[in-house]
Amino acid sequence: MDTFGNFDPQWGWLAIGLLLAIAEMAIPGVFLIWLAGAAILTGLLAWVLPIGIPLQIGLFAVLAIVSVFVGRNYLR
Repeated sequence: MDTFGNFDPQWGWLAIGLLLAIAEMAIPGVFLIWLAGAAILTGLLAWVLPIGIPLQIGLFAVLAIVSVFVGRNYLR
């Protein structure tokens, strides 16, 4: 059992990633998809590695910034 009872944080990251991907399809702007990818990757890493929530949040922040810049340069 973790800090949140039966809730595992990786499922939250995966759900956030899915919601952001759906929002990108509903409101296309080619921005939310990069955040969705960062959230999904954070969820997958949290699933396979025993990392705490503060590190998960930091990992998401870094992945989000990197993915937005890489995506922006890719689309140019």
